[in-house]
Amino acid sequence: MIPIGVDAPIFEWPKSNIVILVLATILSFIVFASGNYNLVVSSGIDFQLTTYMFAHADFWHLFGNMYFLWLFGNPISGLIAWWKYLLFFFLAGVFSGIAHHIFENAAIIGASGAINGVVGFFLVLFPNSKINCLFFAFRFAYVFEIRSYLVILFWFVVDFSGTFYSNDSIAYVGHVSGFLFGVIVGCIAAYYNLIYVAGDTLVDKFKKQI
Repeated sequence: MIPIGVDAPIFEWPKSNIVILVLATILSFIVFASGNYNLVVSSGIDFQLTTYMFAHADFWHLFGNMYFLWLFGNPISGLIAWWKYLLFFFLAGVFSGIAHHIFENAAIIGASGAINGVVGFFLVLFPNSKINCLFFAFRFAYVFEIRSYLVILFWFVVDFSGTFYSNDSIAYVGHVSGFLFGVIVGCIAAYYNLIYVAGDTLVDKFKKQI
């Protein structure tokens, strides 16, 4: 199941998101060409916690992360000041990296934790939005529309389960912690009306239930 579009509005040209995309692409290709990952692979609580989120292990790692960042980051980057979005992305990456090292004895590279933070923020601001998904089955391709919160919570459950049951190289703890960071920041922003969204946020929905 591949998301191919979201219906959340983009209010302004997402320049801050484009800055991250360009920076990550340039740094990743420099690393690909040089083969030197020393400055971008974080192996603990180190300086590389500030750089690992802007580089990737290979082209498909880069492409997948930037694709998701483009889908879910553009609506948010058009709502807040450019420097706030960049700061949020950076802090989400640092937070997820620290959490990863606390619970996992493994190096980390890539923007996945920070992007999960963006997805968590997106969930809070646009819980009623819809995602167009592409699904392949029996040599056929199907496109269907589904509420974003269902897709995002499904991804979260997969990542959370991975922290317990998976032995692959995916940084599941980083994904989960980045997502929770984004949800918490999004809830604070929505609760104190620090950001305006047309329609109910996740916080608004919760308020109506109490």
